[in-house]
Amino acid sequence: MELLFSVSSRLQNIKNNTSSSSSLLEYRKPLCALSAKNIVAFTSSGLLTGKKSPQSISNIVGDHVYVADLDKPWEPERILSCDEEIVALVWDVGGNRLLLADTVGRCQFWGMKEYLINDWQLLGSVDLVHEQVIAMEWLHTGSKLILAHEVADTVRYSEKFKRVPFKDFQPSVNHLGGRPVDGWIAITATGLVCVTLLGLKKQAMTILDGLSTVRSKMVLADIAFCNNGDLMVITSDGSLSSVIRCFKVSIKAPPGGEFSITCQPMASFFMKTFTNTDQASKHSRISHLKFAWKEGTNALLACAAGSSGSCVEFWEMKEQASPVHKVFQTAGGASESKSLRWKYIDAINHSSEVSAVTSSRLSPTDGALIPHYSGIVAYKDSSIKLLYRSSMSQIAAVTMENIVRLANDSGFSQSTNAGEITCMRQSTTGYIMVGVDIYSQLFVYRLSTSRDTYFQTGTLLATHLVVNLLEYCMLKGYDWFDVLLCVRPGYIDSICDWFSDSFTKQPLSIQQVYFNKFLAVKASLYRRLMYGQAKTGDCIARLNLNSMATCIISVLRPSILGHQEKGPGEKLTTLLRSNKTETDLSNILSLLKTSDYYVVEAAMLQSMQQLLQWVADLALYLLALLPSQHSQKTEYPGCGLLNDVNAIHSLRELLVLIRLWGLINPNCLPCFTTTSDNLDTIGLLFKLLTKALHSCNAEADESLLDECCLLSSQVLIPSIDLGVGSRELSSANLSSQLQPYHLEYGIVPAQSAKYETVPIEITIHSSQKLDSVRKVFLGSSPSVSVKKCSRCNCSSALGITTRSAVTRMWDQHWLKSCICGGHWRKATDEVS
Repeated sequence: MELLFSVSSRLQNIKNNTSSSSSLLEYRKPLCALSAKNIVAFTSSGLLTGKKSPQSISNIVGDHVYVADLDKPWEPERILSCDEEIVALVWDVGGNRLLLADTVGRCQFWGMKEYLINDWQLLGSVDLVHEQVIAMEWLHTGSKLILAHEVADTVRYSEKFKRVPFKDFQPSVNHLGGRPVDGWIAITATGLVCVTLLGLKKQAMTILDGLSTVRSKMVLADIAFCNNGDLMVITSDGSLSSVIRCFKVSIKAPPGGEFSITCQPMASFFMKTFTNTDQASKHSRISHLKFAWKEGTNALLACAAGSSGSCVEFWEMKEQASPVHKVFQTAGGASESKSLRWKYIDAINHSSEVSAVTSSRLSPTDGALIPHYSGIVAYKDSSIKLLYRSSMSQIAAVTMENIVRLANDSGFSQSTNAGEITCMRQSTTGYIMVGVDIYSQLFVYRLSTSRDTYFQTGTLLATHLVVNLLEYCMLKGYDWFDVLLCVRPGYIDSICDWFSDSFTKQPLSIQQVYFNKFLAVKASLYRRLMYGQAKTGDCIARLNLNSMATCIISVLRPSILGHQEKGPGEKLTTLLRSNKTETDLSNILSLLKTSDYYVVEAAMLQSMQQLLQWVADLALYLLALLPSQHSQKTEYPGCGLLNDVNAIHSLRELLVLIRLWGLINPNCLPCFTTTSDNLDTIGLLFKLLTKALHSCNAEADESLLDECCLLSSQVLIPSIDLGVGSRELSSANLSSQLQPYHLEYGIVPAQSAKYETVPIEITIHSSQKLDSVRKVFLGSSPSVSVKKCSRCNCSSALGITTRSAVTRMWDQHWLKSCICGGHWRKATDEVS
């Protein structure tokens, strides 16, 4: 367990300058939440960035909610400000919506506008008047993917990863046909259960009920999900002498009826430290309650606090048999009665009180990837302990380090003490922990257990398990940045080789579905290497080419509807691969006997011109740089595609379509600046690509090199921006630095200078900004709103009206994320 990076806040100055503000900061406890997209949301009592000074008492009013990409944590985005203190903060399973509640009972859920992490809108709210929320969760959808223990070493994804059947884990709320219902549940301090269901009607439906017949005061609560779709709620009034109560909450609807809440009391218990006379005097209250895991739960952590320190107890709910007296036994009845009861397992004591507790979402039965720990406990003396899941034995412990930050604009640095950790959350995979202290300073730790040594050693077993984690994120749709933080750069090459080898052994249908995601994961791995920018460009170029080929070929339709053995795209592929030695493009066109399959409306062709232009520019760029790579042994980003047979075949197919469609609408043809009016650039590129296909993965033919050398004197060679530069934590510059990184809100670290590619003499560079999605130039100072990727810094225009169905499909494909897999953010002059 080690600190990866910390982000400091200038709210530390308030403690030194203003005593009243300091007491206010210590009273309010910032919260944090980490989404499946590795976007952290957290609260702050003061403004962290911007022109307003955080040293003023007037800034400490209410709470501000910030979000930040873990790959660029020094740029938090303020999404809202609230007059009241935020007491609950929860992400949904997709990481696109944020649920929060304040001290006056106002529950709101916010969503991203067009998937921009710095542009949010209020989607709905529920006011629980005079109620204070003490626990809140989104309802479970019932979808679970696990790595099977018994076949974890197999190659096939279908055998290695298993979808949990509906009968084994059900959604929290079922609608017609077993369809999960979206919504959330909240527990208040008076024992009120509030369930809000979304998507059933035009407006959200809210259901209220009490946990018990007689509502009583509650201070602590936590919510977990049972396998049968019910929810388990654990509560306490904070007093050590009071019983810890457990309830099962069911949300059902009879056929043709309305949804209702049913609350059933379950077994309760007193903490062991209270029933033990030797320990009872040392502790006076219960400070924290937390389920050991959120899904399929049967265990919890209970923390007692007092003047002498704290005690964390581990309890499990198990089925126990009790004897039945003969008087109450029926004829042929059982002599024992089985019931669920809480069983004390173990405890751990510490000299300081507990300040925060967190646990994993997945249970130990969910697969071989789940870490072997039950929870993480932070104490007020700045120590953090990682506890083993089957007992309370300590796996690892650390003490929070001081934060080195800039004291002022003069550039001098100073060390400040970290505050008390008030909230912690784990990543989806469970190997990263994010914590926030009373000054809203972030701390990110890499978690290690007895079975996680592969993150440090990089052995053969290590590579295999890291690849399993990456495959799990790829199949589940989770962001994999938390896994990247756990991998040391020296082992990336072996991980990429194993990852690629495993992917190529999958069925062709699986490869087609996950190919783009596979390339995005490989590109992010190579981006962390100082020498990996060329391979990063290869992956991004291949990803672009594959996406464009799929989009362009999808517009092909047979002229007569009927049963076809193969579609037009498949027939074109078969034709070109059977004539892979044919260098004359005209001869290929003459072989297309059913050319009416490839006829497309002229207006649609015009809308695809920028995509066709990029394909032709890519082919020209690759061939023009081939001689330089061969003679100077220099690797340029993207040029590795000439060693990929499938990539060359895709380029040849697209060039054939470009020539064919140019006969229908000449305006869709790519534009070239040539030295001769009679130069057939498309035909020349097709000829050279066919020759390159013969020398793929071998020594290039001398005649091919000579013809490629002449390209720069025949036509202007465009430069291709593949977005290989980055200035985030995943960049090569920062990855090569010693950890931990000490960062500060609003200040870009000097070590994260953007990687600049060496200018290529034979290519033409432009100072204009390029739309990385639509492949059009936006100008030096775009007049339209622009969104930027938070990881590769590529830009794309916002609010452009699409002109055809195919361009609309292309834009929608990259609406949720950038081509590299990063998050979109609206470009602004300064971080708010």
